[in-house]
Amino acid sequence: MVRLFGLVLSIFVLAAVVFAQEPKTIKRNVGSNGVEVFTFTEIPNATEPCSPAECEWWNQLRLAANDVGKSGGRKSLERYVNLFAEGLKMSYRVPLKGRPAQSLVDSGPITKNANEGPRRNGTLEVSVEVLSDGSVGEVKVLKSLGTEIDRHVVAAIQSKAIYLPAIRDHAFVSETRTVKFSFWSQGGIDEKKPTN
Repeated sequence: MVRLFGLVLSIFVLAAVVFAQEPKTIKRNVGSNGVEVFTFTEIPNATEPCSPAECEWWNQLRLAANDVGKSGGRKSLERYVNLFAEGLKMSYRVPLKGRPAQSLVDSGPITKNANEGPRRNGTLEVSVEVLSDGSVGEVKVLKSLGTEIDRHVVAAIQSKAIYLPAIRDHAFVSETRTVKFSFWSQGGIDEKKPTN
């Protein structure tokens, strides 16, 4: 009976961890008439052994990162950056198994006036180097939609995107990932939808 209870409890805990990783749909108001809808996957709790200081740091960092991903607020971002820097300074080990880099804030809306050139429908594909310090390194266009759109997207990624770096062997590491942006024309504006 105790063994069966332990098995049921283990399955419940595993299911809770898996469900916590599912993307959540977030809606927030943009201006007076707009609503932005996007998905966000929360940064998980520690799954690997860690010292009390590392566990506390990770918990605070992941809460700040989740706040950045959900709200994009300046205070959340400052808190996240400070906690990230503290972890690097203290040489804390990341208490998770290996995982890819995760976007906390994407490049934001990309719009282009019709008089800036021809509108394009389609998918732009870029390679983004996410450095171990969370910054964006080299961004290369793999599939172009035209130089104007390409230039706008690359500039937005380099100036606005925020990542939690990839994790390997309990440390943040650099990683290159491919990101796709689908564009469709609506009146005089090209809109993008990131499709990681």
